[in-house]
Amino acid sequence: QITELLYILWLQRVSRYDGDLVAKCYFAKRKLVWEVLEGGLKSKIEIQWSDITSLRTIYRQNHPDQLEVE
Repeated sequence: QITELLYILWLQRVSRYDGDLVAKCYFAKRKLVWEVLEGGLKSKIEIQWSDITSLRTIYRQNHPDQLEVE
């Protein structure tokens, strides 16, 4: 899943190119992963399912869809 915006508390990352910000859900490994490609280097943010207390999706017309992870 290609992501356009990643916002973590005070950090906001907006995608500039197709594929430089990607969200993945690994069911077998039970984790959510965001991959950020910047300057040729890939960074990952991994969240174990056991650390997630809630998920919320927000859909608004003419705005990016949002997934809130708590």
